[in-house]
Amino acid sequence: MKEKLKPGHVQLTAILIAIANIFTGFATPVANSYTVYSWTDLNGLDQNLYAKCMSGVGVLLTIIAIVSGVIVTKTRTRWGQNRPWLAILPPVCMVGGILTFSGLGQTAMQKAAVLCVAYILAFGTNDLITAARTALYGQIAGDNYEARTMYVSYHWLGTNIGMLVAGGVTLSLVTYFGKSNEQMGFVITELIMTVLVLFGYGILLYMGRNVDKDNRHIAHETNNESERNDVPIREMLKAIFTNRCILSCITSDIFRFTGYYVLFGLMVYQCTYVFDDMAAMTLVLTISGFSCVAGNYLAPFAVKKIGGRKKNMDVFGALMTLSAVLMGFFGQTKWGFIFFLSVAFFFMSFIDSVDYAMYLDAGEFQLYKTGKDVRPFFISMYGLAVKLCDVLTPIFIGLALNGISYKAGMTLDSIGKTKLTWFTALSIIIGYGAPLLIMRFHPVSDKEMERIAIENAKADN
Repeated sequence: MKEKLKPGHVQLTAILIAIANIFTGFATPVANSYTVYSWTDLNGLDQNLYAKCMSGVGVLLTIIAIVSGVIVTKTRTRWGQNRPWLAILPPVCMVGGILTFSGLGQTAMQKAAVLCVAYILAFGTNDLITAARTALYGQIAGDNYEARTMYVSYHWLGTNIGMLVAGGVTLSLVTYFGKSNEQMGFVITELIMTVLVLFGYGILLYMGRNVDKDNRHIAHETNNESERNDVPIREMLKAIFTNRCILSCITSDIFRFTGYYVLFGLMVYQCTYVFDDMAAMTLVLTISGFSCVAGNYLAPFAVKKIGGRKKNMDVFGALMTLSAVLMGFFGQTKWGFIFFLSVAFFFMSFIDSVDYAMYLDAGEFQLYKTGKDVRPFFISMYGLAVKLCDVLTPIFIGLALNGISYKAGMTLDSIGKTKLTWFTALSIIIGYGAPLLIMRFHPVSDKEMERIAIENAKADN
């Protein structure tokens, strides 16, 4: 049996995970924050075309998300189950980010086609990456249940530092490299981010070398072992609907991530048309990023103090929702918006720190209940939730922009500014308020889940 991880080793591993994800955190913040801006302002496309195209893309990405989980679960290579995907897919992801700002295409439809392909490359690859990376964290943690929370927390600690830096320097880099061509400024900025992202994934590949080993022997296992590891696709899909743990996680995250992406899509318009200062976006991302980093660092201690992951999500989900309500009332001023958004992001970071881990837990419960190991597949359902949000997000962003009769370069009156501020706040209020009710359907207590995960880890060894 593998020796139990010592606290000092767990802390050191968590720090290395954070360092790796500082660099991988540069992967998508530019595309997340400026994709809509690229459609409407850089490429001069109508927001309704954006909504229609991206909703269609979201359906395709939903299918990719499901297939991704199956692929990771069934991967058998000399380099293990997870690491091959962490080597192959990050470069593809970054090509998508670069294409987002390339300006390729002469007609509106050509530009829209390029932007759709870019989005598929940038965000479709994230499903496989997320499933492989999170499963790798579980392999590294072994039977140390608390280590899983710490690794996921430090994953987000590093990611948010990377996003913080990326958000802080993006417009400066774009301005510097795009003095005569703003699109070229975005492209060069994404190229710089690409080098940093690939370095970060290189660290994770090295860290996983001793736990994600050659697994080709699974194809030659005995019947019992084969039944455990080679689960038919039909049974994987059925498990989504029969396991209330994973259903609760998926449904909650559909609300959370739709709210999150709508928020990020609207923030650039909030800064540009409510504050009349697009450069305020840098300030918003920087200060909010600091609050996320603080929350990610404190999250493992808070989870332990509060009594588990489910309780943690309840407490901080309620606090985040309250912060968003206050942002609606006081967010028409730049500093009011920044303050309450930062408070909301601080509370959100405590939720992020256990979200991945709860998908791991759902897989552990399935293995315990049925003897079928679909853990990587269940982790990929995080990506499924995100992709379902890709279908919903452009619809709600389009509704919000239509609600203020948006036209590029317009000037909002006081009523329009109030509307836009509340549309932005509602993205969090609904997105993080609804899961408070949904998680009531999660059937397993925190204490029982810990026991199940430890028993499974011992059986793995």
